[in-house]
Amino acid sequence: LHRLLQFGKKRRATAATDVNGGSSRSHAVCQIIIADRVQDLGRAGLLTLVDCAGSERKEDSMYHSRERQKESTEINASLYALKECVRARALAARGKRVQIPFRASNLTKVLMESLVRADAHLAVIATVSPIPTDTEHSVATLRTVCAIAGYGEDAVVEYKDEVKRDLPVREQRIHPSKWTPRFFRDWLGKVANGRFRHVAELIPRDTSGKQIMRWGQAQFSTICGGADIGNELRRLIRDEVAKCEELNALKRKDRQS
Repeated sequence: LHRLLQFGKKRRATAATDVNGGSSRSHAVCQIIIADRVQDLGRAGLLTLVDCAGSERKEDSMYHSRERQKESTEINASLYALKECVRARALAARGKRVQIPFRASNLTKVLMESLVRADAHLAVIATVSPIPTDTEHSVATLRTVCAIAGYGEDAVVEYKDEVKRDLPVREQRIHPSKWTPRFFRDWLGKVANGRFRHVAELIPRDTSGKQIMRWGQAQFSTICGGADIGNELRRLIRDEVAKCEELNALKRKDRQS
């Protein structure tokens, strides 16, 4: 397997650009077919490994040759097609009738089975740079990966702080109004030693922090199955709000000092 991967890597198109000395100019796809020879069932599974070429901004490719600019356009178009397919796949998983546009690019045509089949699983790994000058690229990479993984626009929360020397290191907390549905369910499973874990199974899966901030006492009581436990959950969320506001006040004070 390793020899085959090395052989495929040598055939992959790469070229030097203004940003990367060894930029990938093509996507790499490796499909491993898992056969069941014991019961003679033929193919029992398919593992598809994809190494996507990085997307490029217009500013990074403006001095490229016409050929390189065409490659960048095709790479960005295929990544956009992949994001659209995954977005449609996420909607289909929620019961909505949508057509997955896998014919939009050669990449998504190859991945058609993984995108169309309901029992397929998807995992995304991103590589970001620790160098401060690459921060903008790293943020763009994370946004792209979140879109490919099926997360919405509200899944990415940016913190912009002016960095000063000798500032105290403060805890990073997300205000409840910015909680994503996934974050809210995870928080319910951990807070108060998991006492509200059952609530995560009762609420609609698209319930976000922005919505719960508008809930009244009656809604908390209904969701939690009682006034006492509903009031406790409401108090815990208010405590989170207070901690975030206190932390933000401390950060403002640090910047002003």
